[in-house]
Amino acid sequence: MTRSLPVVVLGVAIWACSRPEGPELGSLMDGNPIWLSDVGWQDKPEGVPGQFASGTVLWFQRSGEFRMAECTLTRLNGVVAVSEGDGFVRYTGTWKVSGRRIAVDYVLNSPTRLVDRPLVSGPAKHAFLDVTTRADRTRIVLSGVRFAPDRNLSKEAIALLLGP
Repeated sequence: MTRSLPVVVLGVAIWACSRPEGPELGSLMDGNPIWLSDVGWQDKPEGVPGQFASGTVLWFQRSGEFRMAECTLTRLNGVVAVSEGDGFVRYTGTWKVSGRRIAVDYVLNSPTRLVDRPLVSGPAKHAFLDVTTRADRTRIVLSGVRFAPDRNLSKEAIALLLGP
């Protein structure tokens, strides 16, 4: 009996070390499908209410679809929207949990303005997103950029940036 104890302890240690830190990654992404890059909000010119910032929005759909948009955002009364008239770049692809990280494969879908333009595609890219949880704050990191879950992005902005 005493000989099997070290094996059991070793097995539990290996199992514990293989578990993702914080919540399970799949359920984390299901509960937080929209992630916004850490942005530096700036006040708009005098007389114009709200703030603006350049940022990146990530969308992880339960189906495994992944969308990313780089754009200019505006914030007024806590609601985040897309700056009308400014261009944005949209990427589409897939995501899946890969160990303690999230693997994404994506392509440039269309650099565009808020008017219809022909679809432009780019080369396929592959990346891993690291997930960190500290003091009940979860962040993901893509190419050195930190993202946090966001619940203030307007439904219109989501549809425009991350839509079909």
